[in-house]
Amino acid sequence: MKASTSMVKLAKTSSALLAALAVAAFPAAAEEQNNAEELNDAEEQVALSDPNVIEDSTDSIGEWEESVRKAFNLSDWGEHDGKIFAFASQTTAFPATDPQFGNALSAAFELAMLQIQEEVTMIRFGRQTIDKAREFYSDESSLAREIPLDAPISKATYAEKAFAILDKTLDVADARLDKELRELGVEPKTVEAATPKQKKILFMENFTKQMAKSAAGDIAGIFPIQSTVVIDKNGNATLGVVAVFSPKTVQVARDVAAQRRSLVTGKGRDLSCMVPKDMGEKLGNFGTRLVYDENGDPAIVSYAVAAYIPDGDDAFINATRKTNARKKAIDLADAQIAESVSGQMSVRNARETGQSVEKFVERELKAGSLSTERVVKNMVETVHQYSKSHAEQKMQGISTLTSTFFTIPSGQQFYAVARVWKFSTLKAVEAINNGVYENPVRKVAPAAKPAGNNSGVFQGGKYNSLEDF
Repeated sequence: MKASTSMVKLAKTSSALLAALAVAAFPAAAEEQNNAEELNDAEEQVALSDPNVIEDSTDSIGEWEESVRKAFNLSDWGEHDGKIFAFASQTTAFPATDPQFGNALSAAFELAMLQIQEEVTMIRFGRQTIDKAREFYSDESSLAREIPLDAPISKATYAEKAFAILDKTLDVADARLDKELRELGVEPKTVEAATPKQKKILFMENFTKQMAKSAAGDIAGIFPIQSTVVIDKNGNATLGVVAVFSPKTVQVARDVAAQRRSLVTGKGRDLSCMVPKDMGEKLGNFGTRLVYDENGDPAIVSYAVAAYIPDGDDAFINATRKTNARKKAIDLADAQIAESVSGQMSVRNARETGQSVEKFVERELKAGSLSTERVVKNMVETVHQYSKSHAEQKMQGISTLTSTFFTIPSGQQFYAVARVWKFSTLKAVEAINNGVYENPVRKVAPAAKPAGNNSGVFQGGKYNSLEDF
């Protein structure tokens, strides 16, 4: 199957719920016309076939990633013509058959988006430190392997050690006391039976390399282009996100954060075309999208979903949970807008690699014991990553574009919402707050929406061209 036209195919079958949930989200790449026309022009119909074709959701996300990249005519992720493109994916902690799948899906998007934000922060503000260390020792003496015994050690000596520790650590938890006893070679419950060992190093070579990256700065202006969810035949779900960052998107973010009309303009459209047209787009759309409204002004559309689990037949509890899911989805969508225009982040990644080789002899400290020789080899590979972000933004100018409740084939119930920030909405709010009446702007006719596809494809909508960024 050619990458430029590859599509994972799936269908509902009567054999299992997972077949109904299996997702293929591979948009076809079309020829670039007129300097990257709308990606909708390159969309292909999804064919239905055996869902078991999706063996592994992570592999399928990789194919989707390649198809999106080629649709934008990108050789790889990174900088292209002054714009930075990034991709990230995240597998959900719970499978599609778990009642918590909906919440896990939202968390997976947050983690995938966090990866992109960390990457862009490192590109913009990153600093790197590298430390190397090597240690070598060798003993080739004639008596190197001999371990002489010191003066006889009585069992009372170990008991004295134990009592000394008890006297000094009466206020220490038992676990800590046991640890200190063992550090002295004393087993807490078998003080008298403990027999310490002595070790003598014959050869040792250690090498370590410590690498650390850190960065801190604003993440405003990072906007997802497209997102998708793939669920394989085992119910494992992986979410993929492609995002863009450029001087143009940064300027729009600054203008929105300052609540002023942006000098950046683009190809206008009626925002009704941003309304998800089927279940695939309802569940596959995550994050913000930078588009331009009917006046050509920048608009930020934010997609979010929240799941809720019905509690039997209790109508009151179910209605309350449904309302809470609606509020949660709106909160998530609004938070995404705030982060897109005023987010700040600090990142630190530390990694240590290396190896150690040690040869030694050891023996028990008692008469008649024999020395044993050992060689221990170890590869060092540790990593520690930490990031933290913060955003604060006025909410004027945000309204709901569309919202809906829906149920996916496995039974989880979702609330999907699309919130939008527009300058015209901001002006309307300001006019209301100031008691000023303004004549409404005449709107263009709604854009024609493509035919829907209710086959269960969780493919996020394609709304952008390169010219938008």
